[in-house]
Parts: sequence; structure tokens; C-alpha cells
Amino acid sequence: MMFLRFLLVVLSASPCIGVLPTAEITVVSSTSSMRTSRVASESSTATKLYASEASFGRYAPMRYSDNEKSMTFTPKRIPSSNPYLCNEDKSFSVPPSSVLLVPRGLCTFEKKAYLAEKAGAEAIIIHGSLSSRYGVNSTTGNVIFPEDRVDYDCNYGKSFIPKKDIKLPYKESNDYVMKKYGTSQPKCSSKMCLLTGVENGKNETMEACCAWDLHVWLYSDPNITSNSVTIPALFITTQQFDTIVNVLLSSDVQLQLNQRYSPKYNISAILIWALGVFVAALGSYLSASEYYRFIESKSLAKVETSNNIGSNREDMLPLEGHNSSHSSSTSTVNSYSSGPQSEESLDLTVEHALFFILMASGSLLFLFYLKVYNLVKVMYGLGCSGAIAQVLFHPLFQRLNNMFCSHCDLNAPCVTIKKFDIGTLSYLDVISGSCGYILGISWLIVGFSIRHPDTNTFYWIVQDIFGACICINFLSVIRIQNLKVATVLLCVAFFYDIFFVFISPLIFDKSVMITVATSGGPPTADPTWCEKYPDEKDCQGGDPLPMLFTLPRFGDYASGSSMLGLGDIVLPGLLISFCRRLDVAKYMVGLRFEEGCQLKTQSFCDNVTSRNGATSCCCCNGGYFLPCCIAYAVGLLMANAAVYLMQMGQPALLYLVPCCLGITCYIAWMKGELIDLWNGPKVLKTVDDMMNERDEDSSVPRERPIVSAEHHSQINN
Repeated sequence: MMFLRFLLVVLSASPCIGVLPTAEITVVSSTSSMRTSRVASESSTATKLYASEASFGRYAPMRYSDNEKSMTFTPKRIPSSNPYLCNEDKSFSVPPSSVLLVPRGLCTFEKKAYLAEKAGAEAIIIHGSLSSRYGVNSTTGNVIFPEDRVDYDCNYGKSFIPKKDIKLPYKESNDYVMKKYGTSQPKCSSKMCLLTGVENGKNETMEACCAWDLHVWLYSDPNITSNSVTIPALFITTQQFDTIVNVLLSSDVQLQLNQRYSPKYNISAILIWALGVFVAALGSYLSASEYYRFIESKSLAKVETSNNIGSNREDMLPLEGHNSSHSSSTSTVNSYSSGPQSEESLDLTVEHALFFILMASGSLLFLFYLKVYNLVKVMYGLGCSGAIAQVLFHPLFQRLNNMFCSHCDLNAPCVTIKKFDIGTLSYLDVISGSCGYILGISWLIVGFSIRHPDTNTFYWIVQDIFGACICINFLSVIRIQNLKVATVLLCVAFFYDIFFVFISPLIFDKSVMITVATSGGPPTADPTWCEKYPDEKDCQGGDPLPMLFTLPRFGDYASGSSMLGLGDIVLPGLLISFCRRLDVAKYMVGLRFEEGCQLKTQSFCDNVTSRNGATSCCCCNGGYFLPCCIAYAVGLLMANAAVYLMQMGQPALLYLVPCCLGITCYIAWMKGELIDLWNGPKVLKTVDDMMNERDEDSSVPRERPIVSAEHHSQINN
């Protein structure tokens, strides 16, 4: 029941969509206007309004701290002889440091701003008004009424106003009547009405419907020379203007104009970087879990044998931090078994790598032309349900069972499914799978129930968990066995990313990658229209496909998200996991030791030299995994920095591939192992043979043969 209540709360949430007010107007009394911005904002007479800005003129300055001063102006009304400021009047002027309050209508926004600047104003605030929605035909003298759905919508409220209460042609005095009838309409958010021109009741009444009162962008006028307007121009709604007028009537005020605060660097970019590095490193680390389970099983068997015969074997496999007690070994086995359950792995070849990129390109073009984005979302949700059941719920319930109900056997057979070669499922499999698919279906319900689900907290948190689990699962199943395959895969992916982001717009008139990633690209309709009617076809799109990590930009009024594609995790992750398995394989065959090079096998370290002639024992200089993880972190940080510097999305592989592949090849060259890694490390083959021997006869534990220094040298060479 708690889960269902939580789900209902999540489904009831809906984000705000529309033209974004990017500026703020603070209305303060004259006694407070000379103080600092912080004191003024705390004044009891201060009122803050949000406004949209123009595409012409300069922007109001952004206040990054409370001690910075704002643009402060004295509000002035325009003369009644030129009520819309559409006619040039050389006799009209305003004092310095004045802001003009002008209603919209009859001419373009930029023309109003141009005439205001010529009159001496240092800023202009254009406000909505009911009277500006009407006009008069200069030829016939008939009233031009507002447009349906553009200016009003009868679905949100309708009234019939006696004609005797209305003055036509429309006068500003009618606004009071329109607001009076609008207030009586509960569905009308603006609380104002507009006349439709439809008469009723033997022409005694006139229909009036709920008026739209929204922010609009102030577009430029092509007939005005560019850069002719240099003053800030803002737009406020009719209701916001009424608020200013009410304050003006009560006392003398001044207006402070500012950009709304937005941090230069958002913490979400750092968090998404840390999340990407963590998942890539964790997935790669867990990809060697099978090796560790083999190490622990061998060590445990040796300890039991040693306890039985009362002696210790000198050829026991050395372990980092290993204790010879039975309980300690058992604990370590459980800790390594908590990762993804072992499956049959797939070793990639060069042909697989090329086929993988061809399939990715084909899928991208398939989605670009057919636009079946909802199908992709469903397939991804169901696929991630299985991944989270395997990676998260299965080890979690196993651990809880061992802690709280040790006598319960969740691994006992529960059901046998003969179809599809599923076989027998244990109680643990059924419970884990049920939880995974319940979470996945709930996530899909949220995704299809609300508009722009990526703004929903439940949705993006579960999406990130799904992404982490599917990356870990992918890296535990898909493996590369040599540096040649890694080089081919990453180099082809490198050019694939560049082509579909930067070059595809020259061929397809738009970026294929960005179009698919945003479910068809952003809406093509006017933002104000989409704010009114978001379900219109031209207002659809812009939602990112879920195959990525996403974090909202915290503390930023402009919203938005920091995103990282899963492909930027798993493709470099294949190389990092290769490095991890290589390090563990060396450890397994005795090429790494607990206490450094001062052990009895010092002679082996003396036989290994680097390119510069200095001793380069791998146990002293470290392995490949940690440097590759650091290179991945540096490459991803470079990609994030490029996004901020260039103010556009970047293909992360452009930075990740040179960093990860370059550092791996450099370290291998310095150690003299580049040829061995390129063709396939012999140490990996040795370890695979050791594990195959265990699989062939798991009932009889086999002792690992003692590897001599000469054999070590052969493996390394």
C-alpha cells in the first residue's frame, strides 16, 4: 500500500511548461531603493515579478550576490495621446533613469523599444492588456475581435455580458467588466474575459470567453536596423501589470531590473561526471568477479586441506589481505558473490566490433526515419527490469536471507518452465525478478502518464539506477580478449560519434544523433502556443530517450539536465574491464605479490626491464586498471568542460577514446607488453585454462602448478 500511495503521488506531479521568464523586476519603495539589493528584497514593500526578455537590445545584468547593485529606474506612463507608443512624437521625452510602462498592441515590440529609447528611457516594460487585443477596421469602422485559441479559449470559461455594459469600439474602461466576469469562472486561470463578437439573446448579450494571459518572447522587427535598440526590453502579463499599478497607487516606487540568478557551473555536471566514472569503474571491477570467486574457492579448499593434514602448503596461492581462517575466507567469498550472477560471457572479435557499429548506425537511422521512440522506451524498461533483478535485487535478497533467516533456503526450486529453455527457477529468482519487473513497469507507467517525465524525481532516479545496472550487466557478459579488438571497436566508435553529431547535419539537414536522442528534436511550434496546447502534434518531442544517465540542474530556475549516454560508459568500459581482468589474471598466476619486490621471487623482477632500461616489475609499478580509470575520469572531465566552453553538446567518445586507449597503449609499451596485449595476453589464456580445468571436474579441486621464474618470463614475453 505504501508503494501504491507513493506511485499515486508521483503520477499526480506535473512540470511547468511554457515561455521561460528569464528576468526579474523588484518593485521597492523610494525609501528602500537606495539601499543594497539584499535590504530592498527584505523590505515589507518589496514585490518581485518575473518577466520574459527580448531578442533585441541588451540584457539586464545578473546579480550573483546580494551586495551587487541592480538597474534601478523610476516608472513612467506614456501619454494618452500615444497610448501604445507606436507613433514617433519628438515632443515626448522622459527624465534620465526612467523605465516606460507600455501596453502591447498595434505595432511590433522592437518599434516600441526604439521609440522609448529615442524618448530618453533607459528601459521599457511591455505589458499585456485586454484593450490591446481589439482593433478597428480603418475602412469599415467595424471592431476586429480577438482570435479564438490565440487570445481566448471558451473551454476554460464562458459568460454572456449585457451589451449595455460594454462600450464599442472597445474602450479601456471595459477591462473592469471583463475582469469581473472572468473572476466568476473557476477554470479561468487569468480571471479575465475577452469578447468573441458572438451576440446572443436577441442581440442583448455578447459572448465572452476566458482570456489567455501568458508570457511571450519579444521578437525583433525586420524593418528596424539591427543594434538600433540598446536598452533592456521586458514583458510582463496583464495580472503582473495590475500588481505594479496597485503598488504605484499606494506609494512612490522604483523598479529594479535583473537577470534571474543562474549559476555559471552547476553541481549536476560534477555529479554526472562522478556517476559516470563510478559506474564505469565498478562495472569493470566486477567483470573480474569470476576470477575472484575462483581464487577464493581455491584458497578455501587449500585452507581446509591444510587444516585436515595439520600443515601449510608453501605453494598456496597468495591473496591480498588473506587470512587463513575458515570464517574469513567464507566472508570474502560472500562479498565477491554479491555482484552480478555468473553467465556465459561473449568474447568480442574484430568482426563483432565492426558488426556492432554497423548495427548501431542502422538502429540510429531506423529511429530517425520511423520515430518509434515509445517502442524503444518499452524495450529498454523491460530489459532493465531483468538487469536490476540480476545485479541488485538477487544479491540483496541473498544477503538479507543470510543475515535474518539463515535456515530459509531461497535457492530451493520454485517453478520449472520448460518453454524458451528457462528451466528451473528458485524462490530467489522469482522474488528478484518480480521486484525488478514491478519497478520497471511502474517506471513505464510514469513515463507514459505525464508530460516530460524526465523532470519527475521518481522517473530520473529509477532511470539512473537502471542505467547503472545494465552497464554492470553488460560489462560482466561482453568481454574483449586483446588490445586489437579494443582498438578497432573504440576507433570506429570514435568516428561514429563524430559523424552522427557533427557531419550528419550536412547530409540529413539535422543532427541524427541529437534528433534521436531527443525523441524527434524539440517542438517546432511557438513556445506560447505549446504552453496553451501542449498536446498538439507540433508541440511534441524534446524528451530524451532513457538510454542515459540524467541529473537535473540543481538550483537553476531554467531547469534542464546534465546527461551522459550509456554508450559512453560501456564502450570505454570494455577496455577498462579488459585491464581489470588482466591485472587479476597476473595476480592469479603469481606476477603480483603482497609485500612488493622484496619477496623470494626477486629474481623474476630483475628479469623484466622497461623501454628506458630501468627495472619495471609490474608488482612495483602497478597494473593497468587504475591508470585506465583515471584516464577515463580525465577524458570525461574534458568532455564536460567542452560543453561549458562551447555551449553545445559534445560526443564524449571524442575525448574518452584517446585518453583510455592512449594510456593503455603507453603503459603496455613502457612495460614491453604491447605486442602481447595486442595479440591477446598469454596470462589471460593461462587463467582461462585453469578455470576450464575446474569447470571440467568441479568435484575434484585441482592444485595450481607452481610457476617458475622462467615460465613467468615466457608468459610476460
